[in-house]
Amino acid sequence: MAQSNKSAALRRMAGGLAHELNNLFTAISGNLQLIEYKPLPHEMVLEIVADVLRATARGVALAQKLQAYSGHQELRPELFDLGAMVLEVSRLPLLEGLDVSLSLPPDPYLVFFDRARIYSLLTEIAANASAATRAGDSIVWAMRVVDAAGLDTDGAAPGVRLSLCDSGRGMTPEVLQNAPDPMFTTKPPRASTGWGLSLAEGLVVQLGGNLTLAPQQEGGTCVEIYLPTPIFMPGRT
Repeated sequence: MAQSNKSAALRRMAGGLAHELNNLFTAISGNLQLIEYKPLPHEMVLEIVADVLRATARGVALAQKLQAYSGHQELRPELFDLGAMVLEVSRLPLLEGLDVSLSLPPDPYLVFFDRARIYSLLTEIAANASAATRAGDSIVWAMRVVDAAGLDTDGAAPGVRLSLCDSGRGMTPEVLQNAPDPMFTTKPPRASTGWGLSLAEGLVVQLGGNLTLAPQQEGGTCVEIYLPTPIFMPGRT
């Protein structure tokens, strides 16, 4: 069953990539052929070149997504307070109208990660929760530090566990299983590329952690992230 699910995910990704690449190469080839076979005004040539550059930029972005998904993106770590970032993301406009609560360590928790990538990761999770909830639903952010004296029973190394649990409509077992796969989405066409959770998971795996999705008994979904980190003294570099 696991092998079958993996094969289905690979076929879905291959089909999606083939579609994206075909669109890009068609745009690039068609525009270049116009320049090659027709004498065109300079202004029109500039417009065609601009279209080619836009298609090229989309190709570069697609390559970067594949690199991120594979866990080989370039990271630029810096020291920052992870708890403060969770608080910042919890106040984003996309969560307005929801009952947002937090359970964070009382002291600053400094980590050495790529700040921009972690912010993007948390924002993606918040956006997914927002899409699955309605006004008045609840979202709970929690952050727990796992130090050397209090290792989890699963033997995880010192680090931090982050979770976001919502009381939204939840996910079917099939969606829970496939949600982290690239190009999988339940949203309408053009509303989502299906890369969000797969890129988030790729970053977490590259950092040596893991990302899991779990249904809540009362309804809704929990996203749980574990990141192994050096333990810094609260508020000190």
